[in-house]
Amino acid sequence: MTVEVGDDDSKYKEITRKATHGMAWNYLSFGSGKILNLVTISILAHILPPENFGVVALATLTMDYLSVINDLGLGAALIQRKRAVEDSANTAFLLNLLSSTLLTLITILVAPLAANFSTNHRLRQFYAGLA
Repeated sequence: MTVEVGDDDSKYKEITRKATHGMAWNYLSFGSGKILNLVTISILAHILPPENFGVVALATLTMDYLSVINDLGLGAALIQRKRAVEDSANTAFLLNLLSSTLLTLITILVAPLAANFSTNHRLRQFYAGLA
């Protein structure tokens, strides 16, 4: 069994090309999301009065934080999984569904407390609506 050096070099170049291509798409996706977020905030800042914009900003910040908490890393773990992928995908789906439901219920239950804490009762409706 002989191994040619050129064969390993071409495999390395192919992996490097694919990794670079995937990284570029990842950065493009991340950057596009941030630009879209900036445009959305700019539009809302022009449309809403300052007191309503503050309420929307607080509620959106809370929802963004909860979405980070909800990301249990199951997608990344599923990508790395080599065996029993279908069973793992079903488990990941079920866990994501359960954690999303639990966070929604917690948000609805905590909304009145958060509204009382911030002395802005409009937050209660926004939290419940965004949940």
